[in-house]
Amino acid sequence: MAAAAAGLRAAQPAWEALGPAGRGRHLRAWLDWFLDNERRLAEMIQTETGKAWNDAAVELLVTADLINYFTRHAAEFLSPRKVAPTGRPDSPSGCRSPTGPIPWSG
Repeated sequence: MAAAAAGLRAAQPAWEALGPAGRGRHLRAWLDWFLDNERRLAEMIQTETGKAWNDAAVELLVTADLINYFTRHAAEFLSPRKVAPTGRPDSPSGCRSPTGPIPWSG
């Protein structure tokens, strides 16, 4: 696990440099593969978890919806923003800085 996390951390700068649009292209290409293999993935979910077919299929639909939603809104979500003060002088200013390997950091 530590080696996998280290590899992800090493890849993070290149992934971040792609920007939201570049990362979105990669995720939408993966989504195409995902949808092309939807039946096989649903069968795998059903076999591994014992879920009913409809429950396994719902997981795939939710995943596809999440990928579409976040690729469509990533630039908006990651843009600098003002955060209303909470009364503490050292409260966050809206600057987002990644703390680990996360897909949309940047």
